[in-house]
Amino acid sequence: MKLSSRVRYGLRALVELADIQTDTPVLLETVASRQGISRKYLDAIFARLKAAGLLRSTRGVGGGFVLGKPADSITLAEVYQALEGPIHLADCLSDHQVCARHDDCPTVKVWADMSRIMFDYLNGVTVGDLVRRRREQQAASNNMFFI
Repeated sequence: MKLSSRVRYGLRALVELADIQTDTPVLLETVASRQGISRKYLDAIFARLKAAGLLRSTRGVGGGFVLGKPADSITLAEVYQALEGPIHLADCLSDHQVCARHDDCPTVKVWADMSRIMFDYLNGVTVGDLVRRRREQQAASNNMFFI
């Protein structure tokens, strides 16, 4: 399995917003620049995140984006689902009509179990957790001494 760039970039952008979060909205261009993501691509990602309620935006002078809810309540499962849809490793899990062998397939339970395990894991990690990890990594790298 491979995560799409949409999920990877969307999550990085949310972590960036959460890390610099103030009451003041942050410009899309700021996040795009800091994360090295194309503004146009990030705009499409933000539209999906906004539709899912994970982001809010304001227009005009002083406008921009803020998290739609606290970083500690945004799970990675929510981000994935907002950007890619349900977490299913095989199409037959969400649409039984895709495969005529669904009812007697020996692998369908394996794919369903793996999808559930992935969902459970992603549902247990929040954007807030990733912000704390990022800050810990930054603090550790700032404490490095070279001789």
